[in-house]
Amino acid sequence: MDKRRNEKSVLQHIAGWKGGSAGASLRCFLNEIGIEKDIVFHTLRACFATHLLASGAEAAKVM
Repeated sequence: MDKRRNEKSVLQHIAGWKGGSAGASLRCFLNEIGIEKDIVFHTLRACFATHLLASGAEAAKVM
């Protein structure tokens, strides 16, 4: 049984983003807005976590 089933997610879970397709969506978006640097999904996740911590969020909740 999934213990986290009743917890709220910070980010929306998109069913089509499994198996690396989130990265493909991110690359497409970045190309459309003119950013051609190699940014991976993990980079955005790490930046988001850093901003949460800098804003005073509890580390245990960010984890």
